[in-house]
Amino acid sequence: MHVGHLLPYFALFWLYIHGHKAVALVGGSTASVGDPTGRTTSRTDQGQQQREKNTENIINQQEALWNRLDVLAEKHGYLKERIGARKVLDNSSWLSEVTVMQLLSTLGSGLRMGSLLSRDTCVEISLCAKITANELTGSRLN
Repeated sequence: MHVGHLLPYFALFWLYIHGHKAVALVGGSTASVGDPTGRTTSRTDQGQQQREKNTENIINQQEALWNRLDVLAEKHGYLKERIGARKVLDNSSWLSEVTVMQLLSTLGSGLRMGSLLSRDTCVEISLCAKITANELTGSRLN
């Protein structure tokens, strides 16, 4: 996680301390696919064990943030019984069970090559030749 993640968290934290249900989503499955944003080549595969370790670390970081938020909310007068519910979910808990056929039948007709190839990364077709299909479509799976 990095500073760029804070802005959406601020909104999520605000909703949570004002009584709403908050869900923080970790992309355990999405990490195995990749995201070509700002890249001209596919990233090196880290392997399943490393991805699982990274996902676990991110979940632990998020849990620590939520726990710290609880302390700060109480310190600033937010009543515990008025604070909403929260969860940290890993998308691999449901995406890992999707078969190729289910994926193709669900997404296949909705994925247009034009929208995939119009990504910033693929402005120049020669750059697209160095990006794998899974990275190109990865951002569409979320």
